Amino acid sequence: MPILEIFLKYIGTLCNELKDDTFAFMLPSRLAISHNRNYDQIQEATEYMADMLVANKSKRFILAPYIQDDHWMLLLFCLYESVIYVFDSLRKERKIRLTTPARTAFKLYVPEGGLRNNRKEFLWHHTEVQV
Repeated sequence: MPILEIFLKYIGTLCNELKDDTFAFMLPSRLAISHNRNYDQIQEATEYMADMLVANKSKRFILAPYIQDDHWMLLLFCLYESVIYVFDSLRKERKIRLTTPARTAFKLYVPEGGLRNNRKEFLWHHTEVQV
């Protein structure tokens, strides 16, 4: 298991022990989609995202470290607002391979009581990161 995932699990456990219901964390290995967009990877990422959204619908934020084309970025799912913020040090807007899986996961999440506004899908917002 990669060290980042061990750290995320530790932080999740710490949040639970401190009774902090604000955050949840997605594991980057479960979100990986290769550049050739392998169907099995897309399906697995979609199912994982949907499961995480439903399981954590009472949380305010889900943090998801994400790697695409050998570059790390951070996705911040703001569940109350149905917005995904993309924190990317390359400072350019790019097509995120998780866009379609996130759209599908959102459609599975809404019937489970996850909708907190009138959006039909997540709004993506690319945020400039100061390095």
